Amino acid sequence: MSIDLILSPDKPANPLEQARRAFLKGLAALKVPTIGSWPTPDDFEAVNDHLRDVAALADEWLRSIGTEVRCNTTENLNLEYFDHTFEAAIDGWASFEITRAAEALFEELV
Repeated sequence: MSIDLILSPDKPANPLEQARRAFLKGLAALKVPTIGSWPTPDDFEAVNDHLRDVAALADEWLRSIGTEVRCNTTENLNLEYFDHTFEAAIDGWASFEITRAAEALFEELV
């Protein structure tokens, strides 16, 4: 499926649409890692790097959403809740488990 199809219809003046488009274009530009039949620890670290790249894009998207909501409310919205949310989720658990898998494989190889 073409990224152009996903990005239709065109609503360039909508900040939420702009954030979504930036997120999707960023995702489409990422190189997706693979884990082959005979994985190496580097394969797992590449997956970890990919998760962090996706989380960074998602954090940019979420920050844009928070900023737009803040600009359109009379409430004092705390933008800290929109910062590094996905990165924190990834680094807290998922990256630890992937690193653990890489370390186990390294131990098997030596």
